[in-house]
Amino acid sequence: MKKNPFVILGLPSNSDSNLIKATYKALVKVYHPDSFKGDKDFANEKIKELNWSYGELKEEKNRKFYASKLNDDNSDKDNEYASKEDNSVFEDALGGLWKDWEIAITYHEKLNGLFNDLKKIDTKPAVLFITILLETKDFGNAHNLSDTLEDAFLRSRFGNNETIVLLAKFSLLNNHTKFAEELSQAVRVLGDDQYELILKKLFIKNREIGEQFSVYIKNYDYISHIAAPEKFQKLKATFKANLSIEIVDLLREAGYSANYLDGNYCSISDEFGNHLATVKGTKDMLKVVQSELDKMFI
Repeated sequence: MKKNPFVILGLPSNSDSNLIKATYKALVKVYHPDSFKGDKDFANEKIKELNWSYGELKEEKNRKFYASKLNDDNSDKDNEYASKEDNSVFEDALGGLWKDWEIAITYHEKLNGLFNDLKKIDTKPAVLFITILLETKDFGNAHNLSDTLEDAFLRSRFGNNETIVLLAKFSLLNNHTKFAEELSQAVRVLGDDQYELILKKLFIKNREIGEQFSVYIKNYDYISHIAAPEKFQKLKATFKANLSIEIVDLLREAGYSANYLDGNYCSISDEFGNHLATVKGTKDMLKVVQSELDKMFI
């Protein structure tokens, strides 16, 4: 059974046709048997995989089909994360592209920082980052591309739960590779919907990492995982203006659940479904909102 073509290309399920085409063309150059330095049989198999993947994703209806499978079915995810994976083939695959990359970073100095951060996550998305940029010449979009490839890799190994994905990123960037392996294994066996149990058990065993992550998540730019920045600026302004009705609407836009139980009481839960409080009136509601804002902005 073939893998999902999005997984083969190393792309997220929401990739548009332009990114898919650019990725395909870049990887074909890397694995072309005439230029590939490694095993030629391996290269030929990769080319077959790439050709099949691109052929499947050309049609919009096929992209929607494979996107839904990737989002809903864990069997279409890639392997669990393993720090001892042999990534030498991906580094060798770049071959002569290293010389072009050296020229590129001479003119765009920030590119190498993005590449090195990606390599801390894994060699595969880092190599893909170089090949796509050199193919498309879209250096101004390098930051978005880096985020896209990082997110696709993390979700292929750790599932789609936002907290788990963020914890995986934190672990890999801080060289907690053994912890990341345990996290990935737990997600594979239990499913990412069991994230609360997984975190509880892992943090009991790895208390220091749990404490570090608690600090990290408070300082992390969490806005991108919950709502657009402008919504949060409006939420802060609304808080200051003491407008409870608008606050409820904005909390909902930001991914929270804010439901009136009757004419006076409102139940508020966070984006993970955890109950935060049942409040009565503007004063109590504002306390909850202030607490949440403190978590996000301090």
